[in-house]
Parts: sequence; structure tokens; C-alpha cells
Amino acid sequence: ERAQRYLDDATLTNKSAWSVLSLWRCRCSDQRKAVRPEGADHIESDTFGLARKQDVQGPSGLRVGPTSVNFRSFVFFPNSYLKKLLSAIEPTDPRYAMTHDFRWSSICVNKNLRCRQHRDRNNEGMSVIIALGPFTGGGRLKYWEDDLGAGHGTPESLPDCAARELRILQRLQVFDGARAHGTTPLKGKRTTVTWYCV
Repeated sequence: ERAQRYLDDATLTNKSAWSVLSLWRCRCSDQRKAVRPEGADHIESDTFGLARKQDVQGPSGLRVGPTSVNFRSFVFFPNSYLKKLLSAIEPTDPRYAMTHDFRWSSICVNKNLRCRQHRDRNNEGMSVIIALGPFTGGGRLKYWEDDLGAGHGTPESLPDCAARELRILQRLQVFDGARAHGTTPLKGKRTTVTWYCV
């Protein structure tokens, strides 16, 4: 209901986005082992839009999950939020070249996740991400932009000194999910939203 209200009156801000996203209860998933912090047996995560069945390539591996069908107002909300964020990026901004024509098929919402260094296996092209919430630390995405990807060592083998730290707290950032990335330590409540294509 709150998501629909903000959609109706077009007052989409980082504050209103947090007021909606903080109420969303992500499912506890024991999947995505490459992302889970060491010692964790689950993460709080939901994917909306298109998702790919594990290890199934091509169109036959794509599906729309039931969460997208059952909670349409909520799905519309992050779509509208991203459009607002993209429209605010000026042509003089270094991010503009990679975002002015950005397209996405899928949205991943993670709660309080400190993901370890990993590479996304099923993404196509660039992704964009933002973090919201009252937390300390974890406001940056560690990103190895020179990583050559799968087949060139494990993500964990990459040295910290080779990573850039992108500020994602209330700021949209662009990265290639097929290159190694992870999260800096955090305390408190945090929700990240990532938009990408499969």
C-alpha cells in the first residue's frame, strides 16, 4: 500500500524508497552460496522480474518468479525509483555514458547482506546498485574493475589493493557483475537494490 501511494503521488526520493523497502520482508534463501558470508547458512534476498534457472542457458532457462506476479505494486516501485535515479544523472556526470540508455530485466533486493567477493554468473552487461538504510560501514562496493572474469582465478584470490571502493549509500553506481565485487563491513540495517539483465 505504501509503495502504491508513492507511485500515485510521484514523490520518489531516497527517503521514501527506504520507507517502502524497509517494510519488505525478503525470503530467507539457502541458495547463492558464492555470495553468502563465511559461516552463514542463508541470506535475505528476493529477485523480481526475469530470473534464470541455475545452469540452464538460453531462453528456456528464463522465468518470471511468483513474487513478481503476486506483488505487482512492489515490483513497479523499484522500477519507477530507478527511472527517477537515472533521470537525475547529468550528461557531465562520469556515470552518464553507462546509464543514459540503461535497460534491465531483473531486480535483486538484499537485506543486511555483506556479500563476499564473487562474480555473477548469469548477468548480461552492466548492473546498477544503490544502498539505503541506517547503517555504518558497508556503504561501499568493492569492485575489481580490471578483473578478467571467470577462468582467471577465484574472486577471493584478487588483492584488496586492486579494488576500487564505490560509494553506494544513497548513490547509484554502475558495475560489471561478471567482474569480482563484494561489500565492505557494515553494522545496522541496510537494503541494497541491484538492477541488471539476464
